Amino acid sequence: MILLAAWIVSAAAADGFAGLSWTPLSRADLVWVADDRTTGTGVGEFDGTTRPSLQPFGGAWFDRVGLVASIGVARLTASTTADGVRRQRHWGVIRPGVDLRVALVERTIAKPIPWAVVGVAGSVPSARDVSNGFTDAEQTEADRAAQAERVRLGGIGARLGAGLDYALLPHLSLGAELSLEWYTSTLRTADAVSASTWLGSRGSLLLTFDWGTDP
Repeated sequence: MILLAAWIVSAAAADGFAGLSWTPLSRADLVWVADDRTTGTGVGEFDGTTRPSLQPFGGAWFDRVGLVASIGVARLTASTTADGVRRQRHWGVIRPGVDLRVALVERTIAKPIPWAVVGVAGSVPSARDVSNGFTDAEQTEADRAAQAERVRLGGIGARLGAGLDYALLPHLSLGAELSLEWYTSTLRTADAVSASTWLGSRGSLLLTFDWGTDP
């Protein structure tokens, strides 16, 4: 009860905010597609759907420490029916992310506010391939393939970076963010283990609206 009361008091004292993050399409994104490095399902970490160019976020400042949450969702379903035989396949990913921001100066609308950020995110996958026309052996093989797809679409990532907010109006800020991002996924089979790791930078423009008290 004491912890719950402390959380309620701290939440009431927090300055809530929500906004949009815009990451422009880069030449690297075009090369990625041209080299056929996407998953082919449209829902993977680098397929541009769970992490679109324009992504919403929300959170709260607790004095000079801020918590930010974001989520991405993508799902692709393909169904076919012929001569009474129905087959349905789907691929999906839910991508929650949490960031911790630390303001490097006292938060005030009179000057730009630089902050450091560290965050984690994960891709929670789903995949299925079912048909009333499959034999037991065919369904078993389809289930194995779907399991491999789930492993391929899943992963975990982290990032470290810095940003800057500049108040355009008392409760409206324009900002920018640059971070170094790491992401990894692992595919395990009976014979081998295959790991894929990505390390790269990402820059975004931020538009943030807050409804807290003026710092």
